[in-house]
Amino acid sequence: MSTTGSDACQKCARTHARLENSLKRAVDLEQELATYEQFMQRHMDRKKEDANRNETEKKELKEQLAVSKSHFESALTANNEQTRRVLQQVESKCRRLESDLEEYKHMEGSYLKRIMELEKENQGLKAACRKSADTKMFETLLERMKILEETHSQNSSFLTNSSTFQSTSTTNSASEEKLIEMNERKYQLELADPIAQAQQLIQRFMTLTDDRVRILKLEMFLDDFAYEYTLYVTALESNIDMLMKSAELSDLEPLPDFPNPLTPELMAQFEAALKKDNSPRENRFTMNTSNCQICERSIEKHHEIEACDSCGQHFHRECGRVFSERQLNCVTPGCTSKFGGANWR
Repeated sequence: MSTTGSDACQKCARTHARLENSLKRAVDLEQELATYEQFMQRHMDRKKEDANRNETEKKELKEQLAVSKSHFESALTANNEQTRRVLQQVESKCRRLESDLEEYKHMEGSYLKRIMELEKENQGLKAACRKSADTKMFETLLERMKILEETHSQNSSFLTNSSTFQSTSTTNSASEEKLIEMNERKYQLELADPIAQAQQLIQRFMTLTDDRVRILKLEMFLDDFAYEYTLYVTALESNIDMLMKSAELSDLEPLPDFPNPLTPELMAQFEAALKKDNSPRENRFTMNTSNCQICERSIEKHHEIEACDSCGQHFHRECGRVFSERQLNCVTPGCTSKFGGANWR
């Protein structure tokens, strides 16, 4: 009996211990559950706060989007209106320009027609004036230039004989006479103004020709004449100053030759221009002196050019050289002269 009772007590003790452990475990689980519930509650609260904040931000974004959309639509409407007004202005200007262009074309046609009529009248008037007045005008100018040149030609041999004045008794009187002579010559030059007379002669001559080569040569001739005349006057004034300072005749600088405006080349060109002006017009070729008929580019003043004497047409020298090497004819319709032949200059 005692053994059986002791076993029963031990069994109960173990059962009691297991129950206490189970109870303790249950208490621990209840605490863990409470902790978990608190954690979940805090988590749900944060979720709820985040949801509320997101909702608020979403609402604010919608409001901002609505405001931006309203502003954009207003700006777009304003830009469209401004663009429409600008487009209307451009279209209006285009219509006015088209109208002005049509009017200009009409006026241009009228002007061109009137210009052609005036050119024909001018050609007739020029021909009549040249035949009646040009010959007399040139004869008068040429005669005046001849007289002027003969008057000044006496000075060319003056200084070559200055070495003969060796006597002391006659030096002062000779210097005074030469000073008077040079001052008189200077006065005559200032009174006659040879450069102005040469310019008048050349300008009148240039009106008789439309040959660009001759015109360029005349311009170069006038520049050379003015340069040589200036050298002559400068030397004359220098000698006058030296004589004013009681210099000896042997100390004077020799005067350069007085430039002669009536060169054989100029007279030949003048006669050729008069013959060409008075010749029948029906056999002359139609020419264009402003453009090269080979490359069709303009002929400028500084370009090197050559011309056909048969038809009077001008070409760039480089263009003409190519045709000359191939022995081709002039490109002017009806002209049979070969490039670089005897009729070219």
